[in-house]
Amino acid sequence: MKRYAKLLGVLLVILALIMTTSSQVMAAGNVNAPGPWPKAFKFAFGITSFSGTVESQPEEVVPGEWVIAGKKVTVGEWTRFNVLPTSIQPGDYVQVKAFESKDGELIALLIIKLNANEVRFVGVIKEINDSYWVVGEKTVLITAETEIHGGTPDVGDYAGVLAQETEEGLVAEHIVVVDAARTTVHFPGVIRSMDEGSWIIASPRTDRKVIINEETSIEGDQPDVGDRVKVWATVTPEKELIATRIIVRDTPSEVSFKGRIQEMAEDHWIVGRQMVLITPDTVIEGDDPNIGDVAEVWARPTEDGLVANRIVVTSLQQYSVIRGVVEAHDNDIWVIAGQTIKATADTKIIRNPQVGDMVVAVVHTEADGTLIARHITKVPGGDSEGAPPMPTPRPRPGAGKR
Repeated sequence: MKRYAKLLGVLLVILALIMTTSSQVMAAGNVNAPGPWPKAFKFAFGITSFSGTVESQPEEVVPGEWVIAGKKVTVGEWTRFNVLPTSIQPGDYVQVKAFESKDGELIALLIIKLNANEVRFVGVIKEINDSYWVVGEKTVLITAETEIHGGTPDVGDYAGVLAQETEEGLVAEHIVVVDAARTTVHFPGVIRSMDEGSWIIASPRTDRKVIINEETSIEGDQPDVGDRVKVWATVTPEKELIATRIIVRDTPSEVSFKGRIQEMAEDHWIVGRQMVLITPDTVIEGDDPNIGDVAEVWARPTEDGLVANRIVVTSLQQYSVIRGVVEAHDNDIWVIAGQTIKATADTKIIRNPQVGDMVVAVVHTEADGTLIARHITKVPGGDSEGAPPMPTPRPRPGAGKR
């Protein structure tokens, strides 16, 4: 049995299980390596899925705007395919999974090339017979070749179906069954509103209504609008979320983290894997920022996301590497390969190097020429093998804007 893709919501998981495998899906030009996400992702609020014929593509195929089933779809380095994107031509039949932004823009996450007669859908099992099932509003024929995976099927369970449209009707090739009694989801979010019997949770993708009842276990801090939560919920056949457990954490006034700058725009940066919003009040200190530099961020959580209060940038482009023997060491002064280097409270000394040891030092040159050590590492075996590598900066045009 193939290894199916990870659960993504209750309905999306079943569809994903029959649509894709990790070995099939490849990023445009680079297997399993999505590129930077477009700015519109920040405003995306829901996921939509549809099928149709590719009507037009740009000359370079990726990136660009495709027209599929009459809808304009933005395709980029982040989009994954089950075939090489250049093998998809106008006239081919595809299935699309996309973010839909608030202004209606469709941003393709996944494009699956299908045969024209393939039909894929998800629904509740309403009837089970030897020769056919009724799933949702569709009747599918069951043959000796039909593969049925997952739990033991029963009326009321969920089923994801891959079928072929024939003259006799829909003939099921694969069916994935998920026991409705065991269908649970869990997700983080922020409490947007609280009513008697239900809460609205702003999760990373969309707002979700969760039902609160006497069996819901609420743990942690006293819940209030704006607090961060982790939610575990059971999904009913009617697609309602009944919360079984909620952990509440008061929203901190400020959070801090450090990481490499992955993306810079006028209104936001991506540091490590975290996006922070940049405003006119954001204070940016330290070196001139570039892609690949290290940024330490202090930010406040808001409904719109993390808003940066202060960012301190350390430019890796201004560091150099010195390899050699420790010739002298007196408190914070080191002499390495004939160069005098000063250590500070922020300098990391790794493997306790002594006079006579081979070391690698990463240093920053001050305006007066003083060499300040970022870290000094003893090299095992007396050579540079095993020393931590110096990160290679990756600047790009337009980087460095404040």
